[in-house]
Amino acid sequence: KYALQKKILEKIDEGLEWVITGAQMGIEQWTCEVVTEMKKEYPELKLAIMMPYSEFAGNWNEANQESFSIRCSLADFVG
Repeated sequence: KYALQKKILEKIDEGLEWVITGAQMGIEQWTCEVVTEMKKEYPELKLAIMMPYSEFAGNWNEANQESFSIRCSLADFVG
């Protein structure tokens, strides 16, 4: 997560406004977490989560579904 934050900070210095990520568990979910935390210090930073289909997380266990739902609620765009 530190490496993600460091790279995103570099890109913010270059004018980054949006971070667009997928919805898979692992690095894509970590990206959501990192960006959500960074938005506290960089409110101009926006997060978009792109899902391959509408019921994407439907087969995940309840804890993962809840975590994903929270991440989506904190994103600026979910599509």
